[in-house]
Amino acid sequence: EGPYRVSNKSEDVVKRITEPIYRSGRNITADNWFTSIALVEFLKSKSLSYVGTMKKNRLGIPSELKQTEGRPVSSSFFVFRDNSTMVSFVPKKNKNVILISSLHNEAEVNEENSKPEIILHDNKTKSGVDCVDKLCASYNVARNTRRWTMVVFFALLNIGGINALVVSFGNCLETCPRRIFLRKLSDELVADHLRRRAEMIVSGGISLDLQQSLKKFKPAPVEVSPTPTTSNRLEKRKRCQLCKSEAKPRLTQYFCFHCKNPVCLEHTETFCKDCAPKMTGRVQEEDSSDE
Repeated sequence: EGPYRVSNKSEDVVKRITEPIYRSGRNITADNWFTSIALVEFLKSKSLSYVGTMKKNRLGIPSELKQTEGRPVSSSFFVFRDNSTMVSFVPKKNKNVILISSLHNEAEVNEENSKPEIILHDNKTKSGVDCVDKLCASYNVARNTRRWTMVVFFALLNIGGINALVVSFGNCLETCPRRIFLRKLSDELVADHLRRRAEMIVSGGISLDLQQSLKKFKPAPVEVSPTPTTSNRLEKRKRCQLCKSEAKPRLTQYFCFHCKNPVCLEHTETFCKDCAPKMTGRVQEEDSSDE
């Protein structure tokens, strides 16, 4: 119970989805899980037509439509109602398919393949759903689980991968196979997590093999520009620039922040953190006045 609780009955699901297009005169195609006579009549009252297959245990289906004995292959049997037409088609021996349509009002059968126009319309308009199902099945991320939240999450990933491919192809001229695109997409989705995980290597608890794999995702150290308040030292000691004229010039690992020349402690002045920025600004003013 709650303010966001909704009915998941097949008929109620269709009503919620189609509510924005009431009175628009559009046609809806669905499979046998959604189809019922009551739903067809309701959508007809909202100026929407409906075409779809029906389960044989649905209420309101005449017994003549369910029978297959003695009926030849590719035969059709029609039943007409006030606002809809029902047809039973036999594609194979002792097997039939039942459809209902509020869009068709006549017993039209294609002469080439002997299929009713209702079935041809259903096959033509449901191709989008079948195509999506096929794409999801070819590269499916779903795994066996008893948690319904994971089932929804896997379905969202499958649909999201298809939508991302459509958007990507629409925004750029270059195309690539769907397999390669999904691999690149998956790498981008986990890149931030891998970088965070790589920073946790020092904390331990990660196997050596995993540590080696994560090192390539570890962000490079940020280079901090030297400031007057930081300790600036050379990687290798050099001769002091001001001691070269002496007999024994000193080796030093320090350098001047302003001119970058190596300088020993004998030829340096020390400033506190508060005065260092002021002295740096004064040196810059003197340089500009000299120019």
